[in-house]
Amino acid sequence: MASDVRVVEVGVEALDAARPLWMSMHRNHVAVSPMIGRFGELPDIGELWQRRRAHYEVWLAEPRSALLLAMDDDTAVGYAMVRVREPRRAWEPREPIGTLETLAVDETRRGLGIGSLLMQAVRNVLAREGAVALELSVLEGNETAIRFYERHGLRPALVTLMGPV
Repeated sequence: MASDVRVVEVGVEALDAARPLWMSMHRNHVAVSPMIGRFGELPDIGELWQRRRAHYEVWLAEPRSALLLAMDDDTAVGYAMVRVREPRRAWEPREPIGTLETLAVDETRRGLGIGSLLMQAVRNVLAREGAVALELSVLEGNETAIRFYERHGLRPALVTLMGPV
């Protein structure tokens, strides 16, 4: 149950705890999204993790970012990577905007409230950092994630299209 789980804010030194969770999320993305692999064969999952880990390292060097681990005893059962950016689009508010880069929960623990614990922790970080809105991207076909985020008050705001060159 999520009642046994606590969310802690950690630094770059804890990134490797996110690796199996990210890989599980990636496998789910491959299973549910028709976009994955549409433009060529994907690199090995280990290489993909290294790319993502490099992004996390850069983001964690920014002053208004956080890596949140959901911990059950000493085991990471979920994580969220969140950061704050300044507005850049004409229709956005003047105040900073939070970007949820990743939210992943161990596939055997989904549906137990861990994602909701992480969402609350994300909102706490964003409030602390002065953000007034939260944005995130969801892959086409990931209906479970879309429903989850809608239950947490998020609505579609921008549709990104992708196609061959």
